[in-house]
Amino acid sequence: MFHNRCLKGILGITAIQQWLDHLSSVEIARQFGMEESLEDLITARRLRWLGHVARMKEERVQKKLVVWMATSMEACSWYQDEVEG
Repeated sequence: MFHNRCLKGILGITAIQQWLDHLSSVEIARQFGMEESLEDLITARRLRWLGHVARMKEERVQKKLVVWMATSMEACSWYQDEVEG
């Protein structure tokens, strides 16, 4: 939401203009020149960071935390319900 509001402000598009012209958030991002969505950018950076952590030595705190979080999430029943669909 905040991201889209900023793009509209930069491009000078009001909420009424967006509604009247039937502009979607994707179309506004395209007008701004963004090929990827914000979610895609965040996902790519998270994956890049996880790849960095995966190459760390086992005794590093960051690696221990990521491994601990992964094993904790697997043990949660609510997480299993989301993963299984």
